[in-house]
Amino acid sequence: MGFLIGIPSLTLGSATLALGTGAGPLVMGMTLGWRRRTGPLVWTLPTRANLTLRQIGLLLFLAVVGLTSGYSFRENAFSLFGLKLVAVLAIGAVVSYSLLVLITKGLGQSRERTMGLLSGYVGNPAIVAYANSRASDSRINNGYSTLFALAILVKIVCIQLIVGL
Repeated sequence: MGFLIGIPSLTLGSATLALGTGAGPLVMGMTLGWRRRTGPLVWTLPTRANLTLRQIGLLLFLAVVGLTSGYSFRENAFSLFGLKLVAVLAIGAVVSYSLLVLITKGLGQSRERTMGLLSGYVGNPAIVAYANSRASDSRINNGYSTLFALAILVKIVCIQLIVGL
């Protein structure tokens, strides 16, 4: 069902927007998770199964990222371009993370939920795994899942707009 809702597209000028195979299943999963149950079908995973699948997924994701980016990382990281990129990323990270922390403090969120929100904002499962290793609290995962899905959808739309320009 997720693949099917990812097929339709919307053309805005030269940009074509579609949920595609990345966001279609994500939106469908969010919808089914919100419903929790449809007749006899239960759309939630037991906690232990969820954690096991998450750890296996994280392991495979990080292994593939390391294998596919090793050569490119070596070529770019120690060049002038790499140094400029690190400087821009550091400035961007400090500004955006500071704003996120200030906003969550202003909204009265806990330290744990803020760690989860920050992990979801970045969209990197390794960060949420690290946060979970530092503090065993379900608010980390709640914050992560709250912002992760939204951030992924926004990134998919932004990439399509950049490519279409």
